Amino acid sequence: MKYFEQLTAKLQELQVKARPAIEKADQVYRKGKEIWTVAKPWVWRFRKVLFAIPVVYLAFYFARLNWNVLPDQVGLNLQTTGDYARYISKELAVYGPLGVTGGCLTMMFLSRKTVYPWMICMFSMLLPLLILITNIFPS
Repeated sequence: MKYFEQLTAKLQELQVKARPAIEKADQVYRKGKEIWTVAKPWVWRFRKVLFAIPVVYLAFYFARLNWNVLPDQVGLNLQTTGDYARYISKELAVYGPLGVTGGCLTMMFLSRKTVYPWMICMFSMLLPLLILITNIFPS
């Protein structure tokens, strides 16, 4: 029984020592909850814009990256022989995926639902990476 009494005493001592930290954490939580209740309707209203910001940033980042790295003639549709089935200009390889992403963003802004068209936008971001990888590391 002495062991449980010591354990209870230590737990009470820990509770007394931890009380200021717990009260401070509770104050921070309550302040965060107040801020979120004010911000939540605004986040919900502007969710399309908030979703579009990283997509636009990444689209221009990948376009700039492809402009700097890709050769003048970009190969598409890599064959098993190691040759490309089609060659396009660097401008089309850079601005084409940028246009596809822009079209997807336009569809997202015109759609009532937001998340599904936004996910399609995210998958359209794979086009510049695919073009870049197939032209840098041909098999």
